[in-house]
Amino acid sequence: MISHFRFMFPNLEDGVDGQADYGRDVLTLDLPGGSLDFSLSHVRRVLDKPYHVDEPEGGWKREFTGAEKAKLRPIAETLAMLDGNAFFGTDLGNGREWYESYLPVAHAVYESNGGDGGWAGAASFARPHIPKPPRLSTDDALRIVRDADLSTGGTWSRVVDAAMSAGIGAKALAAELGAAAATVHRWREGHTAPGPSARQEIRLKLLALLREMAEREAQPRTEDCR
Repeated sequence: MISHFRFMFPNLEDGVDGQADYGRDVLTLDLPGGSLDFSLSHVRRVLDKPYHVDEPEGGWKREFTGAEKAKLRPIAETLAMLDGNAFFGTDLGNGREWYESYLPVAHAVYESNGGDGGWAGAASFARPHIPKPPRLSTDDALRIVRDADLSTGGTWSRVVDAAMSAGIGAKALAAELGAAAATVHRWREGHTAPGPSARQEIRLKLLALLREMAEREAQPRTEDCR
């Protein structure tokens, strides 16, 4: 008995045609680079996925820049291996490689972990491909931290982000505040915030740090005095 199928991938709108020959226990996929045969028993294991990724509300992302492909490739290849589909080097047509069929799911996984500005962006394979945001001036950071309404925890992430965007690193900030660097990152991402009284105390320390930075920046450099 032979049955025909169409397999749908997130970034292949037309899907991939295939036919299963149950007598020979073979599944043949008609890929742009040529037909490939797979064991049906293997495919059954593949369909019993060891992971599940929900489709994002806005749908799967389908177009990726070169930098995005490089950043997401380790996740995409890992997902392919978890699926038992590590057929790397296979051409999907139009110059696309096999791992690219997993890019939409890899992107969903990456974004669900905070994306570039969250924990995912701190991954060793992601950092080289994330453009650094423009540094916030010390004066602007001072203004944001000084004028922020701290009556609710909702503005706390903006306060911490302003201080860090001005050049205060998470480790330096954590050491000054007596907190863990992971806690500082959670504050910046808006996941947690200290209590009301602690927010006021920490703001005073942030303002002191930023004023010290402003004073250092205002001092003439040695070469400027020559």
